[in-house]
Amino acid sequence: MMAGYNPKENEVIFDVRPIGIAYKCEYCHEGEQELIKDKPIVVESGGSIPKLREHKCNKCGKTMMLPKAYPYIEWIRE
Repeated sequence: MMAGYNPKENEVIFDVRPIGIAYKCEYCHEGEQELIKDKPIVVESGGSIPKLREHKCNKCGKTMMLPKAYPYIEWIRE
């Protein structure tokens, strides 16, 4: 149990374990696609956030548009 946190009504505390998720390059099959962090996200005037983000392979340099920012952390309930 997590020390120092008192669960509120209907809350249940459980342990989690983090895992890293990477995206293998579909072109070279050796490198990983990584989010191009310094590229600005353009939000349309309607306020919708783009569904795809630009990534670049750390091996061959090819770019892809992906729906998530890779790599990322996923949590598994223990």
